Amino acid sequence: MKYLKGSESRMCRFDECVKIVDMKRTKGLCLDVCTRWNATYNTIDSAMRYRSVLNCLVEEDANFKHCPSRDEWNRVERITRFLKPFNNITTLFSRIDYSTTNLYFKGVSQIELLLLEEMESQDSFISNMVEQMKGKFDKYWDCYSVVLACAIVLDPRYKLDYVDFNFKKIEPIEHIAEMKVESIQTTLYKLFLEYECPKPMATTIVSSCVGSSSHTSGAMDDLDDDEDMEDDEFEHYDSGRGAKTKKSQLDLYLEEPRLSKKKNSKLEVLSWWKEIQSVSSVLFNGMRSHEHFDNHCYF
Repeated sequence: MKYLKGSESRMCRFDECVKIVDMKRTKGLCLDVCTRWNATYNTIDSAMRYRSVLNCLVEEDANFKHCPSRDEWNRVERITRFLKPFNNITTLFSRIDYSTTNLYFKGVSQIELLLLEEMESQDSFISNMVEQMKGKFDKYWDCYSVVLACAIVLDPRYKLDYVDFNFKKIEPIEHIAEMKVESIQTTLYKLFLEYECPKPMATTIVSSCVGSSSHTSGAMDDLDDDEDMEDDEFEHYDSGRGAKTKKSQLDLYLEEPRLSKKKNSKLEVLSWWKEIQSVSSVLFNGMRSHEHFDNHCYF
């Protein structure tokens, strides 16, 4: 790429080769930039796009000695295919036109699965590269699942089912996957309790007796007071039982069937919660308070 972009005459020869192989140059040639996430992918992707053109250029330009061999092209193809999901996911995470908090867990877990698969590659170059990447992944994303998983649980198309499904694919030992899911669920309920509006204790207002001719003795007044006190205690006891057995908004949400992913592929989660906030305002407010993760969770 550096050779071709080094002079105008070389680019002219490149354009001539584009015509010879009957292609259209719809995309420019990219140079790798070490400070940009996807620059390496863009560089080799553009090289793969013009593979036949570069092979033709070898015949047309005697000074062009940088064209990869057949084996090198095959390796570049494998690397391009491997890096493409990274490019797609980092591009998705970088968007600013809508909330992406609920997309992190799915994207990052896909990357983890990809790394685990490619670590078993028969190509030592690929496996060694992926092993180093996995080390960095574990260092920076060891605890990614906690808050990000809570966010995807609040996506009505996924909920806890998707977290369970994903952990069972990543973790070969089943009980470890189950422990991770339980940890996510525990954290989710702690968050819910943090944002839940405190409810006042149930109280019973005891009507004061109005003096009348029906109250003929102090003994009758004492009996009525005792009954009122007992009723008050019973009401308090019953309200306490109800609070323990009553299902929370989070319980009800998790028990409801998930929305169809196919029918709701373009669902905006925050908008969905906003529409039902009159019924589930607690969960909506909790998720809205964590929108800052969109700007601070980077890959």
